[in-house]
Amino acid sequence: MTKCKSALAVLLCLALIFTATACGGSNATLAKVGGASVHKKTVDEIAAFVVVASYGANISDLSPEEKSDLTNQVLIYLVDYELLKTKFKDQNIITSEVKTSIDTNMKTMMEQATQDGSSTIRAQLQSAGVTEDSVRTYFESQYYMEAMYTEVEKDNPVTDEEIQQYYDLQKDSVYSTPGSIEVAHILIGDPNDTDRTDEQKKQDKEEAEKIRKEAVDGADFTGLVTKYSVDEGTKADGGKYTVTADGTTDPAFEEAAFKLKKDEISPVVQSQFGFHIIKALADPTPTEYQPLDQVKADITNAILQEHVTAAIQKLEQDNAKNITWEIEVDPDTGLPPINAMQKAQEAAAASQAAIEASGGAVEGEPVSPEAITD
Repeated sequence: MTKCKSALAVLLCLALIFTATACGGSNATLAKVGGASVHKKTVDEIAAFVVVASYGANISDLSPEEKSDLTNQVLIYLVDYELLKTKFKDQNIITSEVKTSIDTNMKTMMEQATQDGSSTIRAQLQSAGVTEDSVRTYFESQYYMEAMYTEVEKDNPVTDEEIQQYYDLQKDSVYSTPGSIEVAHILIGDPNDTDRTDEQKKQDKEEAEKIRKEAVDGADFTGLVTKYSVDEGTKADGGKYTVTADGTTDPAFEEAAFKLKKDEISPVVQSQFGFHIIKALADPTPTEYQPLDQVKADITNAILQEHVTAAIQKLEQDNAKNITWEIEVDPDTGLPPINAMQKAQEAAAASQAAIEASGGAVEGEPVSPEAITD
């Protein structure tokens, strides 16, 4: 059941991190799938169960938006569950053996202590109003999801080409340890003066060239930092910091730093903060990559998850006429809205775009190694 639990984590627990409020009575119908109904009571109880079982918390601890998103995500999941039950109706998914296994797993889980050790999960679920029927629905749904995984894995297997493409796309950001170099630098100019004139910049560069000559001629670099550098964030430590090959430093600064070997001094480098003289305190360490063979299994599972998600979305689309939503749905997706998730994704995308556009600097940050930008 490993794959199935993974899928459930994606479908349910992700919604807790991010976030159409379902209205009506405690057991109002929220959706109909053919002749089956999905009730508010079941949705609420499974949402509460997810919070207890996964986080040891109570659903009442969530903000209204988080709770709304989680319950809507559970509602979508339960609609998918009904679709899967219809899809696999000719297969005997919940056998007597499976029922026994569910009973055993439920009992084991219920008797476990809560995360803080103050009670059992059974007691915490009872306090949250979660019935065993809802928990059983949760467990049974995993077996139908497992059947979906098995079918997708057979009909749309993950190919070596997909694995290689996924690895190549994620290699630098996920499967690597960025190279680094320990340096010290002297900053000349006025980083707080965004309207510095060309003449002032010319003078700053000339001063930086003179200081660089002193350094190359053997002057103590730490003494030069103390005497000349205007970077108050690194000055007290002799201008030291670590440059990593991950794009968070100004590209020109990063490029110049990684060209150096221990004790070498760079030409004068310009950033938006001014002009820098960089000295390597050690040889650079190269970026290290995890071999594909080491991560192939994880990549295969990730791609399989994408295949399953696509298959479930197609199942929803193909059966749209058989699904009746009793709550407001998103006109773009045809599903109950997951507002906070969308907002979080949009905010993350905007934040990433801003970081990339600025070369890694964050507005308001001090002039530091991690905030040197074009």
